[in-house]
Amino acid sequence: MDNEQIKTNKGFWWECFKSAFRGGLRYASSIALFLFIILGVVRLLNPACWQKLLDFWGGIANDFAWLLPLVAFVIIVGVVIWKRPYNLYKEKADKVKEYETQTVKFICGESDLYLQKRGINWIIRVGIKNQGMKTINNVEVTLKSIDDGINAFADAPLRPAYCLPSEPSTFMVKPEEPRFVEVCSWGEGDKEMRIHYYTNYQLLLTRPREVVEPFLLYTGIKAGHRFIKLCATGDNMRPVYKTFIISTEGEKPSFKELNPSKNENGMKVQP
Repeated sequence: MDNEQIKTNKGFWWECFKSAFRGGLRYASSIALFLFIILGVVRLLNPACWQKLLDFWGGIANDFAWLLPLVAFVIIVGVVIWKRPYNLYKEKADKVKEYETQTVKFICGESDLYLQKRGINWIIRVGIKNQGMKTINNVEVTLKSIDDGINAFADAPLRPAYCLPSEPSTFMVKPEEPRFVEVCSWGEGDKEMRIHYYTNYQLLLTRPREVVEPFLLYTGIKAGHRFIKLCATGDNMRPVYKTFIISTEGEKPSFKELNPSKNENGMKVQP
């Protein structure tokens, strides 16, 4: 057994020992340890007082009565250490279960919620819907790939809708309250779609001369028929990936899921 394993084992058993002073048994173990110390001190430092206690208890106690709290303490600690591995397993299983159930779903469509007209430009947005029963914090959406090619700005978050440049790029998603993220914008006749990376909006505050259009830096992809892969991450949830098709071949852009009846592994989704 190497040093790392020894340290790991020592840490595990020390955690088991400390757990005896937590939860519902912390009072019993603390009282037992306190009585053991008090009775031991009285027996050693004040034998006369100790003898009076023995006389008071009568035949039910002897000179070793001061060890009874220690026995109770050892039993409590032993039971806690014996159950601790199972409790650790259950805690981790509960966390994994919560981790599996806490997830979000990308939603899109052809309505004004996802395709908004602002002036001469169309703003393409994607919805984020919470599939669990608890609020998911620190949700962030990134653009991972374009036409199966890795995006050079894959770590740059996309801009949450209605988010000011001074606000963080992450947001919370409550159950039954979807949030929206701006993916890109496009105007009829434009040769490029402008990606709404959130860093663009933040740079507007410090370097406005680099801005080509209001609230946008010149970061875009060629217009036309494009496949983009988005990723959503958040606290206590697995990353969620989804591929979408953006088409700008008409007067109004189109924004749809790629194979909405299948997941990212190509497996059919049960209705």
